[in-house]
Amino acid sequence: MDFALEAIDTQQGADAGRWLTITNLTGKPLLNALEEPIKLLVHGTDSDRYRLAFRKMNRIQSELAADDAEKDRKADDAEIVRRGRDASIMLISACISGWSGILDSKKKALTFADEGAVQLVREYPHVRDQVDAFVSNRANFTKASSGD
Repeated sequence: MDFALEAIDTQQGADAGRWLTITNLTGKPLLNALEEPIKLLVHGTDSDRYRLAFRKMNRIQSELAADDAEKDRKADDAEIVRRGRDASIMLISACISGWSGILDSKKKALTFADEGAVQLVREYPHVRDQVDAFVSNRANFTKASSGD
């Protein structure tokens, strides 16, 4: 069948990714030392990238729970919070596949790396929250949102 539902087609956009301009705490674009906006290439919840990361996260969480049960121990509250945060960081950082405007201490552009995305999301909760919200909003990944 040939559905004419482009307005709600999010699969292609989620897989291709969309640029998210990071904002500061007042909602204005976050600029680097060269006055350039900091942007992340982000993939949505309908992307294969997200689905794979989600499955990995679930597998790890299940393995941890099984390990706890096998050792007849219960994780304390701090451990539960840490595990949840780590799982969230893993999932959210997996949705980032590129960046622009991120500089090193010598004002040179940093090349994107998956480990860098993990570090960025881990060290800056404000960025983590923005990526999480963007990834979860399907409207960001429709054809209309691509600028085409």
